Amino acid sequence: MEEQERSRSPSRRTSRVEQVVGRWLRRSRDSSSRERTLGDGKPGECVGPDQRNFPIRVTVQILRDPLLDSHGFTISTHPPILVQDIIA
Repeated sequence: MEEQERSRSPSRRTSRVEQVVGRWLRRSRDSSSRERTLGDGKPGECVGPDQRNFPIRVTVQILRDPLLDSHGFTISTHPPILVQDIIA
């Protein structure tokens, strides 16, 4: 197969790549539009497959640094939780 690709002219190779990419884009658009429709037939939020929101609860235990007498950073008090300051 690789030998066939090499024997093609650059424009034919480019055309083949465009066909494959076009097919991939159509499939991904079709599948994402199907995912946006909920089970009851109503359209859901327009988010990609990697951007769905799920409620989660995370418990993290961070030990205090005895030399710094702190955890080494400051976290925001309001959502979204972000690291505001790092103590070095």
